[in-house]
Amino acid sequence: MTHRYGRSERFSTSPATRSPPAVCLFIVLATSVACRGAERAGDVLADTLPTGRVVVSNPDPRGAVPLRLVEELRIGSVAVAGPDAFGNVGSLAIDQTGSVYVGDHMAEEVRSFDVDGTFRRVVTRRGPGPGEIPESSFPFNLVWQEPRRLWIGATPTLFFVDSLGTVGNVSYRLPSNATWAPHADTLGGIYGRRLDLVEMDASRLVFESSVEALAVSADGTVSTVGSLSLGRVDFRVGQSVNRGGARGTLMQARPMQGELPWTVDPAGEIWLVGTPDYVLHRITVSGDTVRTVKLGRTPSPLTGSERTRIAESSPFSAQDLPAHKPLIRDIKASPDGWLWVRLWSSNPHDDSWDIFDSCGRHLGQATAHVPLDATPWLPSRGARLLAVTRNALDVETVVRFRAETDSGAPVVTSDCASSQ
Repeated sequence: MTHRYGRSERFSTSPATRSPPAVCLFIVLATSVACRGAERAGDVLADTLPTGRVVVSNPDPRGAVPLRLVEELRIGSVAVAGPDAFGNVGSLAIDQTGSVYVGDHMAEEVRSFDVDGTFRRVVTRRGPGPGEIPESSFPFNLVWQEPRRLWIGATPTLFFVDSLGTVGNVSYRLPSNATWAPHADTLGGIYGRRLDLVEMDASRLVFESSVEALAVSADGTVSTVGSLSLGRVDFRVGQSVNRGGARGTLMQARPMQGELPWTVDPAGEIWLVGTPDYVLHRITVSGDTVRTVKLGRTPSPLTGSERTRIAESSPFSAQDLPAHKPLIRDIKASPDGWLWVRLWSSNPHDDSWDIFDSCGRHLGQATAHVPLDATPWLPSRGARLLAVTRNALDVETVVRFRAETDSGAPVVTSDCASSQ
């Protein structure tokens, strides 16, 4: 069967006309004027295939509502000391109250801040004691898991601290070939990336990449419940480096075709990015594809001097490179199930995100007007985004943005029960 989401109707603000309905089918906005702005250049179609997979097809995004990212909070200081003076922000987390957790890899500690940016406490730091981060586990990553667990992990250690600062009764050592990735669902599952070496010679390493799903029982027992393949990642030997007197070589993944971006939604299902077209697949850990989301963006071909230049700066030949430039740089799911898709750009500071609701309907493209680091970043509830920016002196600041329409209306969405 096919579910069709019609475009929003146009409503006049004249008192003589009928009142608008309470819900616009694409974006619910505060006024009837805002509803007119939410009209799309075509229908969104949701088709249920015989296998049960729902395929959501969004039209050309040029007809979408223009969105902007408005700064609403900064945490950071140019001071050389203090809780909001950051040396190297390597990971971020945010809980359901809006409190922010900052993992500073240079200071080797995790700090928490209230929703208004006020410093609360140091959650943990490097050390040998319970609830401290072992020296061998740097760098580390953070992920908040509702209702009240802050997971702290890096190869090979994984543990959590609750909202009261109590260290959990879980201390888990990841397999030697697994790396902790900041993903968690609301059902008690946590997720890491695993790399298995499958081919090797003097100039090449090939890994099988997969998502490792772990379950934590009430007594703290951690068990592997499944894994999902992400495909193979091809590394080649790059240039020689000399760091701290130690010589070595850098391994470089295939330009514009590294590991597929992935994320985990609150229900514990994994979203993978398809290539070269703009396709997102929602897949269970057992490998069943339950939803596919498409957006009408067309990849640009990788040709000519640009193709040659990229090949010459890498250990790969021009023939090894993909035919098209990637459309997507990264993807993350918010606690309310929305997808934030960071778009690829040749300019590393040209930052835009496609935002989809939990049904897979495209709500618009939001752009940041300040340069942001590639990592870390994460979306939160209420169409908000947490990221890191730097000033001219390379001083880091954590910034919280709010997505809204050009008219200042909030970005929310209608019920999607009919798309399930």
